[in-house]
Amino acid sequence: MTSHMTPALRRGPRCDATLPIRSARLTLALVVLVAGCSEEPLVPRGNASWSWRLGGTSPDFHAPMVAPMLKERLRRAGIKDPKVHAAPPPLREAKTPGSLVPSQVHVDVQGVSDEAKDLVVQLITQVGRLGVHCVDEPNPRLDDAFHGDPALTNAHVERTKALKGHSRPTVEITLTLAGTNVLWKLTRENVGKRLGITVDDMVIVASVIQTPIESGTLELTFGRQGDLEDPDRTARLWALLLGLEPLPAQPTWLEER
Repeated sequence: MTSHMTPALRRGPRCDATLPIRSARLTLALVVLVAGCSEEPLVPRGNASWSWRLGGTSPDFHAPMVAPMLKERLRRAGIKDPKVHAAPPPLREAKTPGSLVPSQVHVDVQGVSDEAKDLVVQLITQVGRLGVHCVDEPNPRLDDAFHGDPALTNAHVERTKALKGHSRPTVEITLTLAGTNVLWKLTRENVGKRLGITVDDMVIVASVIQTPIESGTLELTFGRQGDLEDPDRTARLWALLLGLEPLPAQPTWLEER
């Protein structure tokens, strides 16, 4: 007698026609939530536009290198499609054929606020170089003690954050793992000596090391209380600059076109 067995049916994946709609609604809700929490751009938007050309006398000011660095700064500051490129000097300024190599940087920005001009100038002229130094003298002259090769630089920065609500611009710097180890070793071996933090050769912090610093976090406060009208925006400016590679040299001149 032949027995016939009904083969077991394997249940396939459930087909729910409403699933894509639910997913779309969830995605839309997340997009709306993120958009609602987004911060306004560092450089306020508006109808103004400006053009500059800048250059430097230092041989380290290499225009083809500087141009993309400035463009990245402006882009991160919220300026849409900034035009930045290296260019030779005008023919009237070229003294020799060799001077026609790209030695200047031309910058064009559009769609920004009238009040944002000074902020944009800072973005394209500040070097943004961080340095952490240690000196033996307990009371050094601040203007010349913290120069030379620093123990920590922008290369050791993992991320930066502008701290809001302070009366003076304040930036929190989180170091990389390598940077954290360097800072811990530096402060462990130099308790009682002075730790200095410089930004573009300005001494921002000069404190006596009391105990080794293990956290890998630095807090910088710029300027004097009451000096700046918008400390939060200034803090965002320096957080942006210190989180990127510094310019190879300081621009020595700027001309509005």
